[in-house]
Amino acid sequence: MTEAEPRELPRYSIQLRDAYLYEATVARRDARPGDDPAPSLNAGTSLPELQPDSNLFTQLISVAVAVPFNDGKAVLELKCAYNGVFASALDAKLTRQEIDLIAERTTTVLLWPYLRAGIGELARMTGVDVPQIPTLDVVRFLTPTKAPRKVSSPSKKATARKLPAPKSRTK
Repeated sequence: MTEAEPRELPRYSIQLRDAYLYEATVARRDARPGDDPAPSLNAGTSLPELQPDSNLFTQLISVAVAVPFNDGKAVLELKCAYNGVFASALDAKLTRQEIDLIAERTTTVLLWPYLRAGIGELARMTGVDVPQIPTLDVVRFLTPTKAPRKVSSPSKKATARKLPAPKSRTK
């Protein structure tokens, strides 16, 4: 096994040990000329941090949602971030490369439900119609791609997408 070729890790060898709410914010601001008229979602993860002398590592994952309201005159910004503590069920210590491969997808799958619930609860408290954050297609998400995705920033990677319009509430 060379540094370029990590060992084959058994399925389900990583466990989410703890999930801590790191940040939860709600802000209202006036709309700006460049704002998207549709709700949008930005998600990002930090690089995993190794815990010395253990098979533990932590990773931060966050979601920010921007929703225009009041006929597009204002924007509601919701942000939620969780810090996950992950443990390896293997006896041997994980290498940095193995942890990076695990963190590429597995940690997101394990923390995503916490983020969905956090944003959902913040949205409920505001009274503004905010689209629900989509679920992950776990099978597709965990399927390896031919070329590994590269992290462009040493501290964070992020993706952006538009959310479906919220369904109107009827009382």
